[in-house]
Amino acid sequence: KPLSQSVLKKVVQDVVKTEDRSKNVMIFGLSDEANEDTSAKVSELFDALGEKPRIDVCRVGKHVPGGSPRPVKVVTTSSTVADQLMQKGRRLSHLEKYKRVYVNP
Repeated sequence: KPLSQSVLKKVVQDVVKTEDRSKNVMIFGLSDEANEDTSAKVSELFDALGEKPRIDVCRVGKHVPGGSPRPVKVVTTSSTVADQLMQKGRRLSHLEKYKRVYVNP
C-alpha cells in the first residue's frame, strides 16, 4: 500500500525535529548572574573537560534574583558532539568548581 503524501511529509518532519533536538544539551546548576557572558562561562566549563566545540548558548526561563540558576541550552553542530559532551559531563563531579553542574540531553 503506497504512503500518502501527507503521511510521508509528517514522518519526515518528525525525523527532522528529532534530529534537530539531538544536537542540544542542557546544563543545570551553572551560576546565573545578571549581565553575565553565558557563552564564556560555558566555554570555560567545556575547556575544563578538554572540549572546544562550536556552540550556540542561551539561558532558558526568566531571571529571578536570588532564585535558583536558570538552565543553559547549548546547541552543538551535530548529535555526535552533543553525545560526547554528555559523556564527558559526568567528569564534572570530580572538579570542585563544577561539583553541582550537570549536563543532560
